[in-house]
Amino acid sequence: MTIEYLWIEKYKCLEKQGFNFGGENLFSLDFSQYSTNIVTITSKKNKSYIQGFYNLPAVDPLAHDQVAHITNVTALVGENGSGKTTVFDFIKGYFPDGEGEIDTNCLFVNRDKDGAFTLFVYNEHDIRIEDRTGLDLKIIPRKHGTSSRTTVVGTKPFRDVNIIFFSNIFDQRFESEVIGLKNISTNYLVRNEKIKLNENKTPQAQYLSDVQAYHNSEIEKQLRFVSFYHKKNNLTLPFSLPDKLVIERANEPALNEVTAEIINKYKELTFPDNEAFTSLIGILRKNIEMKIRFNKKSPNYEIVIIPLVSYLLIHNLYCILHYGINFVKPKLAKLSFDLESYEPSYESLQKIIVTLGSMFEAFRYHFDNIGKLLKHFIGAFEAQHIEYWDLTNRYVYNINHKSILGLSQFLELYFGTQIIEGALNFNWSGLSSGQLALFNMYSRLHYLVDSTYVSHIDKDDILLLLDEPDVYLHPEWQKRFIESIIKFIAIDYASDSKNSDSKNQRRIQIVFSTNNPLTLSDILPTNVVKLCRHSDGRDSDIIDCYKEGGNSTFGANLYNLLNDAFFFDNDYIGSFAKLKIEEILKIIHEIENSNGLKIDNAMMNDVHTLISAIGEPIIKSFLTKQLEDAIHSYKGDNDFLDQLHK
Repeated sequence: MTIEYLWIEKYKCLEKQGFNFGGENLFSLDFSQYSTNIVTITSKKNKSYIQGFYNLPAVDPLAHDQVAHITNVTALVGENGSGKTTVFDFIKGYFPDGEGEIDTNCLFVNRDKDGAFTLFVYNEHDIRIEDRTGLDLKIIPRKHGTSSRTTVVGTKPFRDVNIIFFSNIFDQRFESEVIGLKNISTNYLVRNEKIKLNENKTPQAQYLSDVQAYHNSEIEKQLRFVSFYHKKNNLTLPFSLPDKLVIERANEPALNEVTAEIINKYKELTFPDNEAFTSLIGILRKNIEMKIRFNKKSPNYEIVIIPLVSYLLIHNLYCILHYGINFVKPKLAKLSFDLESYEPSYESLQKIIVTLGSMFEAFRYHFDNIGKLLKHFIGAFEAQHIEYWDLTNRYVYNINHKSILGLSQFLELYFGTQIIEGALNFNWSGLSSGQLALFNMYSRLHYLVDSTYVSHIDKDDILLLLDEPDVYLHPEWQKRFIESIIKFIAIDYASDSKNSDSKNQRRIQIVFSTNNPLTLSDILPTNVVKLCRHSDGRDSDIIDCYKEGGNSTFGANLYNLLNDAFFFDNDYIGSFAKLKIEEILKIIHEIENSNGLKIDNAMMNDVHTLISAIGEPIIKSFLTKQLEDAIHSYKGDNDFLDQLHK
């Protein structure tokens, strides 16, 4: 099912506006008889429509389900505040199956996979529709009240559609997720990843900040995507995936304060013997401070691992004594260690881990995972999957076909060690902000259909809403965005018969918003919805800049798109440069009006320097001629006049 047309009577800054999404037919409404509750709907053939235009061929022509079917791609374009995000808000707020009944005046046309059209009419009055489309519309009128929005799940018009909303922008807007809507916007994830952990009764969730929970979740999604990419040879990306995960000890600068607080907290309990516990902390500190340079040729990899695992133990002891003291008071009184003959080794550290796990039974799970992590580290170093950068005191997990499974195991074990998150920081090496923006988008989209875990997409029809997905990208990547996202979605969202009841090919309709014109060269003209804000700043209108016989977006010269008055209001230079050029003209006019008497040498040098710096030759030539004409009456230093002429 696809949405072909949407008309909204009043919603935020949109009033009596109709949106065509570039389908085979373009719809319009006649409200001349609206006062008598009659609305006429008409349509005409979309001359720009080409069936399957945004599709890609299957890798194997006989295996049609190896790629998803891109039914259409529509761009919402307009200046800030013109209503692009408002369109998405309307769709998210009324269309998902889990939302309540639509309680605002609107109508929309859907088209099912067999090509049949259905017109849904929502109005507070009984509206009669006169169908003059010639399409044999199935009309479903629904009169709504204002008392309740409750509805039964499975009865909404978009019950057979998974709606996905993505945005990389974090501006603290409220976002929600309901049945039928998967929200992978940054605003939603930052606020809700911790809530999900609490719902799953994850032990450390109560100590996590929203940002920490979000960051951990992003790393997990990105790791899944990296793993998928290494298995999928036919997937091409517009950027190179990271090949190194940088691991840093997060609280190392405050290690002295942390260890001092651990000892003080223990002493406050006034147990008879503090020596054993103080000695234990001292040993772990010495382990952390070992300055032995790592030698790749040496088989003694554990000498590099012991400081990291000891640091994790310090972190957990701090969390226990600072936040969970009531869980361990009875056990702490019996704490004892035989530490006199301690030497840093795998076996010695493993004994400490086992003893702590037995002592702190409420946190045994976390210490067990530290033991498993210690063993995992040894194997990873022996396989040279992990490097130690001694100069920066960082650990780096190399990402390749051989190590990707081990990296997944490492992160799973690490998160299982954490009573409170924050012991380690993870960062992908070498990613720019633009690359990270694409990485976020691709990994979140992939997460929804990752069949290795649990697929969050259970329908064959998908409406994908992308809110300014090109916002962090270089113009070259903005220019390639449509091609790259279509190639990715077509392959990544291909039907998976192992995890779906249906073996039908998935059908994806993409609607994206943008503030820049560079992506429009890939979009057919009737697939561009342009929103223009009124001068009073209240409501917005849809305008048609590309009527039949006029300019088209598809395949248009990028410079012509940039110069479109819709985007730049007939100004082709920066506003600050324009201000300075106007100052030059003002000075020139003052010279003319004073008969050459108001010419200051320093001022004239500044004017000459600024004119020479102008990049547009027409403007530079015009100002040079204006200045020369103005100084003809100059009566001062002839050498200065000669210099200006040169």
